[in-house]
Amino acid sequence: MDVYEALPVSYADGFLGQRFFAHINNRLHTKEYTPLRKPFQQCAKLVGDERVFTKFYAEFGAKLLEAQADGYNLTKDPVVLEHMRDMLRVILAAQEDTGYFDGTGHPEDGKFRGWHLWNSKYILLALLAVWRATGDASVLECACKGADVLAHAFLENEDISQTPWEGYTGYSILEAYCRLYAITGRNLYLKFAEHIVEKLEEKHRLVEKLLNHTPVYDLPPAKAYEMTSTIEGILEFYRVTGIAKYLDAVCGYWKSVQETQITLAGSGSQFELWQKKPDVSYQIGTEKRAMENCVTNYWLRLSENLFRLTGEPLYADAIEVIL
Repeated sequence: MDVYEALPVSYADGFLGQRFFAHINNRLHTKEYTPLRKPFQQCAKLVGDERVFTKFYAEFGAKLLEAQADGYNLTKDPVVLEHMRDMLRVILAAQEDTGYFDGTGHPEDGKFRGWHLWNSKYILLALLAVWRATGDASVLECACKGADVLAHAFLENEDISQTPWEGYTGYSILEAYCRLYAITGRNLYLKFAEHIVEKLEEKHRLVEKLLNHTPVYDLPPAKAYEMTSTIEGILEFYRVTGIAKYLDAVCGYWKSVQETQITLAGSGSQFELWQKKPDVSYQIGTEKRAMENCVTNYWLRLSENLFRLTGEPLYADAIEVIL
């Protein structure tokens, strides 16, 4: 389906190549990530009960594993492989026999509540990255086991719309289930993906509003990171269903963000929200808490994903500004 594929890492030269290998050598070669292990170690009863981290802290440890897996997949660096396996062991130790992943370390929220789906999304994406990098079927099996228990819980009892930020922390797991369905062909994952989209439209009419050209700042709660992550899930839903309106909605979202939010520095948001601004003159002022890093990263991911899929140069232009 994609028009373009990423070049192998041997083509990474120039300034971006230097930055890429600096990340490998100075970040992925280090083992100083003790705080990122702690949520999983607490769930596995490997450390004490004090909970000094936020409820979404497991996100960061899972993102580290995904970066290690992608880094190893590109470079076959043995040091990165060693650190990836170490972090993988930490995360898998926190998986219950049922398949349930916690990682939040805040049992007062109850299973499947609070930020659990948000953390689970990143755990699943990280495990899929490890599977892509190594071909280890046991890792894919762990991902499926974790995905099964979530899908059954929300299809049968839990309400995904009750997760934080008006449901968007939950809806964003759509990306992981679409990818799992593309890999395994298991109908359960497609069924849950369809359920997520149905619940999203039932509460927010997001796709409908985007098709009607509603600007992103008029899409409650206008939480830039969580909404963009959900939009990437809708793009993956298009990949597995081929239903054109979902691609059209994603392109409409991208266009609205590009036209109303993105600054000369290549990113947007203030206080982590999409803002309604009168014109571009605000860019010369002093903005507080502008351009959250997570927003920048997901704006880059969405632009790259759309460029691979469509080949349209405007997405490549946006990538160049971001970088």
